[in-house]
Amino acid sequence: MAIARLAGLPFPVFWGALAFLLNYLAFIGPVIVAILLLAGALLDASSILAALWPASACYILHLIEGNAVTPVFVGNLLMISPFLVFIAFIFWLWLWEPVGAVLSTPIVIVAMVAQEEFARYRRDQAKADAEEAGEVQAA
Repeated sequence: MAIARLAGLPFPVFWGALAFLLNYLAFIGPVIVAILLLAGALLDASSILAALWPASACYILHLIEGNAVTPVFVGNLLMISPFLVFIAFIFWLWLWEPVGAVLSTPIVIVAMVAQEEFARYRRDQAKADAEEAGEVQAA
């Protein structure tokens, strides 16, 4: 939003919301935002350089955020293979088209968390059954 405002583009809130939503579209979302920013800036820019800088700045900020900031904060908490994200992206894009592409990463994360919780539940249930069997034998 700040880049759109600095570039003098109309409706900077729209550009910010678009960048936010397409950030969930793995791999190609930021490229789409950069292309749309370039197209929007070309409409009323005085030079090609004036039209290029918003798209370039947006893409560079995304690269910094995606490769430096997010891995530092999320990397230790959630281990997910980039290959799994890519395969999920391709599958859900094929199945549900653009909606599936946007939802692919959240679906994979929800499935991973559910699998971990089910595994923890089964482990706790097995431990409780073992303790109950031990109490029955002791009596």
